[in-house]
Amino acid sequence: MESALLPWQNQQWHRLLQQRQSDRVAHAYLLVGERGLGKKLFARQAAALLLCKEGEGELACGRCRSCQLLASNSNPDLLTVEPEDSKVIKIDQVRQLADFASKTSHSNSRKVVILHNTEALNLNAANALLKTLEEPPGSTVLLLVSDNPGRLLPTLRSRCQRILFTVPSLETAGDWLRDKAASEEDLQEALSLAGNRPLLALELLTSEDRQARNTVLKALAAMLEGRVDPVEFAATGKTLGVEKIMEWLCQTTSQVLKLWLCDEPPAVSNRELSRIYSLLTSSSRSDDEVLSRLMSISRTMDEARQQVAGVSNPNPQLVLESILWRWSRLAS
Repeated sequence: MESALLPWQNQQWHRLLQQRQSDRVAHAYLLVGERGLGKKLFARQAAALLLCKEGEGELACGRCRSCQLLASNSNPDLLTVEPEDSKVIKIDQVRQLADFASKTSHSNSRKVVILHNTEALNLNAANALLKTLEEPPGSTVLLLVSDNPGRLLPTLRSRCQRILFTVPSLETAGDWLRDKAASEEDLQEALSLAGNRPLLALELLTSEDRQARNTVLKALAAMLEGRVDPVEFAATGKTLGVEKIMEWLCQTTSQVLKLWLCDEPPAVSNRELSRIYSLLTSSSRSDDEVLSRLMSISRTMDEARQQVAGVSNPNPQLVLESILWRWSRLAS
């Protein structure tokens, strides 16, 4: 079991710790913030603390019976609920949650439910969860984790204490990541692309992700040059994954926009990103038109990613093709 907190979560942790020490733990918390900030890790640590039998320190002791069971993923007083293969949390899962919450703890104390990707609740499941929140079992704490709380029922949000996770400073994120990067250049590039979200930057620093992302950037540059067809490019989604490609395209769009809006754009360490930016600056379109189209693509991509990750079941390949067609026309 992890025993250290992520350094940008100290404020949120001490709030929970104070509530535990004063016996004022809420029946439900909504952990919200962008992806890549470690909300799931925080929820796991919080569950360990709330179930720990020692309860004297700032973290779970790691020694008591409850902590040992948690470390082996066999603590009967912890239930974790996640979306099924369809990307949806269904009503049967929430019924199981309600049944778990209504029963007595095995250790005659507290129980904890962690609900990941809470925005994936379908309407029936959301209404069923609302009933549990309206009549909360006294000994059960619900930890609801969400990247997109705006998609939750307002009545559901209002019945939880909100714990907000914000993007850390460049210094904090860099200090945490520094020993995980091969070079300072790699570190700064990953943080820039990830918008300072440390866990997302860590994904970008892995050799597998870096190689795949550069493959996507090469294809994007080739498409702007007219050498790759958008449909052909979109076909890579079958192997790399549409959601991954959409994530990288969003990062690239954001990065290009930042460069475009700088009076004196800084040097770009990634060769493919530099190539993409050069192709756009040499476009026959006016600067204002390219900027307007980039901003429109950025908005469309945010909506498209929510669709692909959500419950409306669009065809991911067609969504990706539509975005790539718009990109392909930027440099023409």
